[in-house]
Amino acid sequence: MKVGRRAFIGFVAGAVGGTLLSPLPWKLADDIAIWTQNWSWRPSPERGHRAAKKTICTLCGGGCPIEVDFIDGKRAIYARGGDWGICSLGASAVQY
Repeated sequence: MKVGRRAFIGFVAGAVGGTLLSPLPWKLADDIAIWTQNWSWRPSPERGHRAAKKTICTLCGGGCPIEVDFIDGKRAIYARGGDWGICSLGASAVQY
């Protein structure tokens, strides 16, 4: 039996439409989202006293004013720009 081009396109369109109208892809996407949030190696937010300190970024020659958040005064967890904004080097400073 020979399948023509129109029959093939109609079959594919029906399959795509039927899949989108069924709950299967949406339930699968929901299950994957829930599953990926329960991984044991997923980094969790650190606990402790959170304080912010204002300083100057020394990673580039601009000397941008930044504000860095610390946990218990030890580990920097977030850097944000002052009134001017922040360069890409300053934004990635907490990774070093």
